[in-house]
Amino acid sequence: MGDGAASGAVVSRSSLPFRISTPVGLAAGAILVLGLVLRILGARGELWFDELWSLLLIDEMKARHDLLWGLALDNNHYLNTLYLYLVGADAPTLLQRGLSILLGTITVAVAGLAVRSATAAGPLAAMALFAVSYPMVNYGSEARGYAGLILMTLLALLLVERAAAGSNSARRRLGLVNVLGTMFQPIMLGGLAAEMAWAGWMHLPAGRPTRRGVLATIRATALTFSWTVRLLIPFAAIIAFAVLHADGYRIAGTLPFTAQGFVEGYGGLLHLLLGLPEETPAWLALTIAMAATAAASALVFKADRTRLALYLIFVVGLPLLMFVARLPNMQFPRYYLASGIVFMLALCDLFAWAWQRGAAWRATALVLLLAILVGNAFADARLLKDGRDQSAAVMQMIGQSASGAGPVLVTSDQDLRNRPVVEYLARRLNLPLTYVPTAEICAKQPVWMLSSSVDAEMPDALDTSVVGCKKMFIKQAAFPHWGLSGLPWIVYRAENQ
Repeated sequence: MGDGAASGAVVSRSSLPFRISTPVGLAAGAILVLGLVLRILGARGELWFDELWSLLLIDEMKARHDLLWGLALDNNHYLNTLYLYLVGADAPTLLQRGLSILLGTITVAVAGLAVRSATAAGPLAAMALFAVSYPMVNYGSEARGYAGLILMTLLALLLVERAAAGSNSARRRLGLVNVLGTMFQPIMLGGLAAEMAWAGWMHLPAGRPTRRGVLATIRATALTFSWTVRLLIPFAAIIAFAVLHADGYRIAGTLPFTAQGFVEGYGGLLHLLLGLPEETPAWLALTIAMAATAAASALVFKADRTRLALYLIFVVGLPLLMFVARLPNMQFPRYYLASGIVFMLALCDLFAWAWQRGAAWRATALVLLLAILVGNAFADARLLKDGRDQSAAVMQMIGQSASGAGPVLVTSDQDLRNRPVVEYLARRLNLPLTYVPTAEICAKQPVWMLSSSVDAEMPDALDTSVVGCKKMFIKQAAFPHWGLSGLPWIVYRAENQ
């Protein structure tokens, strides 16, 4: 089936069934500018550990005279690493985060296209949510691959229906979007699986399932993603070469699956997207989100099986599959971004539905939307005020203790995670700090000890004594961590120094 047939067979999610008036255009432009400003302001401050790790990968690549495909590590977000390689480790922070700012701002515009509404209320609500939402601002203003992942997920959602309807050009664009998303962040593959399930739903024949019908559905779904598979094959080959070249794929760290971790991860993301008070437990945020999805399914999507399938597959099915698979690291909200993106679209569709149901419904919807936006605005304000973490403040505090007789010696309880931060910021901020590996504490007698563990887990006095070497560190200050990025810091000083 060609593009012409496809255009008549499906209503694209990117088509607008209403006329864009001057007030609507001005409102959309103002929201877009707001999104850009928030991301620029959010990009201030120094890089934090996960961003620095990409710079370490680039140093590793240069030391080994290797290409990007030699970096077989889960923190290698290929396109983001390439961008940082091009701009350089000494570039201004705003430039290092510039690609994410650009992609994050484009995301705000695309979000308006991703909501199907008979009025401008739904698209404007989507733009406002994606512009102000703390997770979107956070990931849209830091030098990692999540801004690209979010944008490509939205673009894929816009293309799947047309690709499933037979549009060859949509299949090609869908393939490009999916491979770009995967190269920004490999967890795009989870969203891709959900896309395939959604397309399979669209291809299901009416009536009772039969063997022939199931086979036809599989063939049609495979055709929908034919370009995706073709374009992913070279990327898969690069990964395979990297794994063989590096003697295995390295994962920086994993924590085993727990049900509580799942609730904290998925519920934590939904908590932030809804702008709920900080004291709200993750399980309650998860409950509220599932209730909102159920309400949207019953009120808005009962007459549209395609959209109903979209929201149930992404918001319910994909996280449930992750839970059943008992995947590690489920406590990190970022691994549920595909589900969170679609949940936000469901909220906007529900808002648009209420907007057309009279004054009472409209007022209720507007109050709820404003509550979500205000809650996220408070989180944004905290990000803009405190930054992602206080790494630079910690290093400056220690650096000010220099007596002029030589460098300040600093050690930590985690060389792998903390040493790169100390050495990078010492160089970046021109501080007289020298890092002492844990194994050399007794030999070099550092004055300062840093820990990036949670403050509640660390004692007031840290004993690092071994046989023949007594060394005690006393807690001096704590710099707590909040939000989706950054590290907590606890500062110790050697006893009697």
